[in-house]
Amino acid sequence: MFYQHLNENLSDELVNPAGLLEEGEDPMDYVNAQAFRANLMSIDLMSKGRLLYVQSFLEHAMHDAFKRDHSKEPPQVRDAWVMGAAQWIKWRAEETFSLVQKPGDPEIQNERKQFSFWQSRKKDDAVEKKWPYTWNQWQAWKKGFRTVTGSEAYSSTCRTIAEEAADLMAVQEKVRQPLQGRSMT
Repeated sequence: MFYQHLNENLSDELVNPAGLLEEGEDPMDYVNAQAFRANLMSIDLMSKGRLLYVQSFLEHAMHDAFKRDHSKEPPQVRDAWVMGAAQWIKWRAEETFSLVQKPGDPEIQNERKQFSFWQSRKKDDAVEKKWPYTWNQWQAWKKGFRTVTGSEAYSSTCRTIAEEAADLMAVQEKVRQPLQGRSMT
């Protein structure tokens, strides 16, 4: 029951940087909210599957930062979207990367071997349950941070934080390569 209430409270408290600015509030409150959600992971709520919505919070933060058009928003709002997404990498890069379907990962291959050809949907569901993020999502997020790093549309602080996030993602890829020695890039 506790986790259900926590999920509901977190969902009710979703913060929109543009809305904050319109209300005379600081859009950086969004960054703080994302850091809080990411730090919930330090008590292993994400990996234990108790807090399923947290995974969608991460996805929403990345989607909001990189898939939505923020070109008409004030600079501090654009910064907040990216810096909020970066909190997930800053605080939980290792755990987030552990939930990515990495090419050539023997653990994923072994999971898939448990199902016959005719059970392809069950196979996909089993893999997605353990590794909810795709390699393409991870790469798109990293590319989004790299794009921000080179854009003058963002503040120097935002660009620095985006670069740190992209670098942390690259480090995770290098450190956590599958044991078979295959390159993931």
